[in-house]
Amino acid sequence: MKKSINVYLIILTIILGSNSIAQVDLNFFSLQAGAIGGIANPHYVFYPEAQVGGFLGEPFIQWSLYWGYWDDGITSAPEVTDNIEYTYSAHIVGARFFFLPAQADNHWPLPIALWAGIAHHFISRTYLAGSDYSGIPGSNGSESINTVEAGLRLYFKITRSTELRAEGHQFFRLGDEPLDQAQTNRTAYSVGLAFLL
Repeated sequence: MKKSINVYLIILTIILGSNSIAQVDLNFFSLQAGAIGGIANPHYVFYPEAQVGGFLGEPFIQWSLYWGYWDDGITSAPEVTDNIEYTYSAHIVGARFFFLPAQADNHWPLPIALWAGIAHHFISRTYLAGSDYSGIPGSNGSESINTVEAGLRLYFKITRSTELRAEGHQFFRLGDEPLDQAQTNRTAYSVGLAFLL
């Protein structure tokens, strides 16, 4: 947990130390839904996400804070199992920084935003069945990890105050514990509406 706090303090220091902090504003919130790769379930699972954000000094640089949730959706273990079976769910909170090329160069043809960020995953595990090699069963519990992420947004204005957005992003693990390793090659995709303030 101390590592998590240190990462967030570094990000906050960078933002607050910027000369453009006086020009930070809040000008959108969005609601999106899509799919994210599961942990126990190898398939994609439902993933809703909410964001708030705005410009960061320049119109081609944006920030956002977000919350997302997923659940592996596993309700029972296989009838025959020789190891411990769990199902997982998690809340994800994070911060992202976007670069919008079309806002920086009027000749840029594509309505895209490139972004990078950091996320904190509050992961819960629920024991379903099985035991380890010594016969000890599993147990419910929770853990938290950090990841770095990068992604791409496509956006299309629908009205003056609404925008259709499609996003895809990749997680990159920071640690080497089993739940960190589960983030390797993990992706998420979402589509939704942004409301411009």
